[in-house]
Amino acid sequence: MKKVFFITIIVSLLNSCSSSDENPDMIIGQWQMIERYESDLSVDVGCSQYYYTEFKSNNELLGGYIDSNNTPAECSSIFDLSLWRRSGGDYEIYSSPNDVQSIAYFQGDNLVIEPTSANYRWVYQRL
Repeated sequence: MKKVFFITIIVSLLNSCSSSDENPDMIIGQWQMIERYESDLSVDVGCSQYYYTEFKSNNELLGGYIDSNNTPAECSSIFDLSLWRRSGGDYEIYSSPNDVQSIAYFQGDNLVIEPTSANYRWVYQRL
């Protein structure tokens, strides 16, 4: 009986020492646009199909080419660095703390990003 009690205490202590880093925020990772809407009308994703958006654990947001060798020349782009932060159940994308450019949230497994200054909606899937 003492052995079972002792083992139970050890297991409980080991479980309580787990790091919060084991459960990173769901938004962290690389995402590819799969749908794009303007005024709630579906439009072609265009060159965005060749790019990824990456939310990093240090709250940086950057982008890049999924496969630069197979990206058409007319889709070449310069990717700006932005920042992200959690805000309630959603996320804010900003360039400076008082300049929120977009709001992001989850719809099922997909990430949805909506600019604050335009009636657009972009839907992403995890790469």
